[in-house]
Amino acid sequence: MDSILTLVCVAVSLSSCASAVSSNGTTGTDTTKAGITSLTDDQIYAACFKSRSCSLSPDVSTCAGEIRVAGQLASFYKSLGMTFELSKWTGIVIGANATCINTATTCDGVAACILGTSDIACTGNSAGCSGSVLWQCKSGRKTGSDCALIGLPCNTLGGKGAACTRATPCTTIGTVCNGTTATACFQFNGTPMSIAVDCAGFGDTCRPGTGTPEGLGACMGTGSPCTDTSKNQCNGSILTSCLGGALSQLDCSVSAGWVCGASNAQADKDCVLAPACATTDTCSADGKKITFCDSGKSVTFDCGAHGLKCVQTGTSANCGLQ
Repeated sequence: MDSILTLVCVAVSLSSCASAVSSNGTTGTDTTKAGITSLTDDQIYAACFKSRSCSLSPDVSTCAGEIRVAGQLASFYKSLGMTFELSKWTGIVIGANATCINTATTCDGVAACILGTSDIACTGNSAGCSGSVLWQCKSGRKTGSDCALIGLPCNTLGGKGAACTRATPCTTIGTVCNGTTATACFQFNGTPMSIAVDCAGFGDTCRPGTGTPEGLGACMGTGSPCTDTSKNQCNGSILTSCLGGALSQLDCSVSAGWVCGASNAQADKDCVLAPACATTDTCSADGKKITFCDSGKSVTFDCGAHGLKCVQTGTSANCGLQ
C-alpha cells in the first residue's frame, strides 16, 4: 500500500513525519524560540491534560509525544510546504503555548492561549486566516495556531478554504521533475494549486506524471519496485513501505518513544508510540493525582499541584480544570 507519508499526511501518523525529517536531516524550524525544548515533563503533562479536558488536544501520551518531537515535525511540514489539518500538529501548538495554557483558568482562556487572541467566538464550520494565524471553528469556539510555528504562511487559497501552505495557483494537473524536486499541481476544493517539494529531503526522488498528486504523492521511493498492494513491513525500527511504485524506508527510532509496529491487530505497520502499559489510567482516591501511560511507561502526575482535578470515568481518567 502507499507509504504513510503520502497525501499530506492525511492518513499519516505524526511519528512517521518526524522520523522522516530527522533521519534525512531536513532542517528549518522556529519552535525552539517558543521554548518547547526547555519544557519539563510536568509542564508538558499539565498543558496536555488541561487542553484535553477542553477538547483541544488528543490523548495526553500522544500530545506529549508530539511535543517532544515538535522541532522535527515542524521541519517536516516546512519542507513539505503544506498542512491542511491543525490536528496533525497539535503537539507543536500546545508546546509553543504551554506557559500561557498552564496559567489559564477556563477553557476559553486555554483556547485564547492556543489561538493567540481573545477573539475566539465563531459560527458553523468556518475557517480563515488572521495574519499568519490559521483558525477553524469548533463548537462555537475558534481553535488554531500561528503558521509561523512551522515556517509557513497562512493562505486562504483563493477563497476555497484556509491552510498553512506556500501553495500557489496553477493550471495543469500533474508533476514536473527537476532532479529530485517535484513541482506538483493538484486540486484543492476544485482549485488547482501548485507546490514544490524536494523529495530528496525525505530520502526519496521525484515521481513524474499526471494524476492528482499531493505532498509526497509526487515522490517515489528509491528502493526495489513494488505495487500499491504491498504491505508495510518492520525490520527492527525500520519501516519499509511502497511509495510511488518503489520501496521507501523510515527509521522510527529517531523520534523518542516511537517504534515500528501496528496500533492494533487490523492496522498496517507504521511508526507508532511504544506499546501501551498494562494498567489503565486511574485517579487517586482524593482526585489529586493520576497514573497514566506515556510512551509505554506508567507515570504518576500531580494534578492538584497544577490546579487540576483528576476525574475517573470507567477505565478512563483525566486531569481537568476544577
